[in-house]
Amino acid sequence: MTDEEKIVMRSIVKVLRPCLMEGEETAQFVRTLRDVFKLTMPECSMQDVVLQEGLKNHLKETFSDFSQGMLDKLIELYSCCGQTNRSTILCGPSGSGKSTMLNALVHTLNMLSYQMSGLDPDEERRKQKSHGLSKFNGKSRKRLQLLRETIANFQPPLKIVDKLGLSEKYKKSCYPRIYKSYIYPSSMSPEEFIGHYSPYGWQTGFLCQELDRISPSRTGNALEFIDDVPKSFGYSQVWFVFDGPLHTSWCDPISGLFDASRTLVLPNGETFVLSEDTKIIMETDKLSSASPAMLSQCLVVFCNNTTFHWATYFQAWKKDINFKPYMTEDR
Repeated sequence: MTDEEKIVMRSIVKVLRPCLMEGEETAQFVRTLRDVFKLTMPECSMQDVVLQEGLKNHLKETFSDFSQGMLDKLIELYSCCGQTNRSTILCGPSGSGKSTMLNALVHTLNMLSYQMSGLDPDEERRKQKSHGLSKFNGKSRKRLQLLRETIANFQPPLKIVDKLGLSEKYKKSCYPRIYKSYIYPSSMSPEEFIGHYSPYGWQTGFLCQELDRISPSRTGNALEFIDDVPKSFGYSQVWFVFDGPLHTSWCDPISGLFDASRTLVLPNGETFVLSEDTKIIMETDKLSSASPAMLSQCLVVFCNNTTFHWATYFQAWKKDINFKPYMTEDR
């Protein structure tokens, strides 16, 4: 197989496989790849190997047993959210693991970012306090203490990194520090979400306030506005997660954020252009209410109830509970 064929096959897998339902659709997709390219799947990159080890460690800590399907779906989510500039739709019924997947991916990327940058959270806290960059209260110190303990227990991926002989430049630029912001558009009116004219002039909406906070012209970096996080990472990303139904009442006015321009133009003439470090993820249970024009501009990752089964959550909950359920002889 030539290099050009490998590139084409890798692109097909990254774009199409996340949209398929587990089972016959995925099996048919793999069979087609075998027939056309004479190869089952493209080989994993160096970055994928490190990320897979990190995800495995997190899944082992969270769930006593996890399936290969969980890991594959997390890699698909990362290929859509972290490695492209297109918006991503995370679709699946309630309880299918959408939020669990997103939290697991963000947690793993943040841990890898801390490890590869060689930062000590306590040292960063002292630097910020000495320079007056942020005020640390008891809650902040508790968070940093928990973060330091988590990093100390998150060591296996570094062994893989050392074996691969990655350069310092690669370590600092490979995995970003993620700040995840949840937004619930359906909990507010379109005027409150985007903005509107009133007798007193233009009233800025919630989304525009959030976009204004991370504007590079104001902050210089996507995370400069956040307290309690180190400022010495190679780079950072902000992930906006729109949670809820994809109603056209709020999707259509901001459709410019989903296309190649990634630009939002407001009725008052104000313009917001998303940087490469800003990602948009939509978490929803169905696509029936979304417009075809919007779906054509987004990547779709489909989740079903078989990947993250309810029994998996129950076993994880039972492992962490602080009391033992009392069972009678009659049950």
